[in-house]
Parts: sequence; structure tokens; C-alpha cells
Amino acid sequence: MRERRAAEPAVPVPQLFGEIKELGYSRSLNLLYRYITRGRAEGRSARRHATPSCSAPTHPPRQAA
Repeated sequence: MRERRAAEPAVPVPQLFGEIKELGYSRSLNLLYRYITRGRAEGRSARRHATPSCSAPTHPPRQAA
């Protein structure tokens, strides 16, 4: 499916559902839709990368005059 989405990203999810259902997919259309819209079909991770909130500032703070 990843190869198909990469080659044809505009293929509607219901069409993909019908095609993979014929290949033995037994889950729901809703589950497939969520899988695709969250980017997993393109190989993106479901985890979000956290950025440190206490990183060093790139500029020194302004001094009050």
C-alpha cells in the first residue's frame, strides 16, 4: 500500500479499501482511513518528536535600561 500511495497519492481511501479487501484485509474502512490520514501509509511515525522546552536561548536576554 505504501508503494501505491507514493505512486498515486490521490487514490481515494474507499477505492484502496476495496482493493485490499479483495487481498484479505479484514478490518474496517474507518481504521484504514485513520491509518492513512495519520501518515502511517507514507512511513511517518505515529509518535511526535518532543522538543526540549528548556533549551538555551539563541540570543541573550535584553537588559532593562
